[in-house]
Amino acid sequence: MSDAEQTNQERVLHEVDAKQRAERLRLREDVELFRQLLAHPGWPRYMAALEQIGNNFNQTLMTPLNNSFESVRTEFAKGALTGIQAAAALPHAKIKEAADLKLTDDGED
Repeated sequence: MSDAEQTNQERVLHEVDAKQRAERLRLREDVELFRQLLAHPGWPRYMAALEQIGNNFNQTLMTPLNNSFESVRTEFAKGALTGIQAAAALPHAKIKEAADLKLTDDGED
């Protein structure tokens, strides 16, 4: 390997390392913010609102279709429910990700 190739390889490795460090720092910061969010008194209200909205979409899914054109409505409801579930689970998922990577002192959420 030539000196130029080795220098280029070292530069690339340094860039990758710097990017990984930045991503880990960002995840640590996210975890701190998500822990604060979960501890906030408004979080249970937010979850209750999501549950209410989810129940409305569930009702849409449970309502029999009158014709095949109404399947769009149920597909929309399924997509909306998936999004609501993702929004509700995100803080816990990020905290678990950081714990799995051993980026936090504990694995609590």
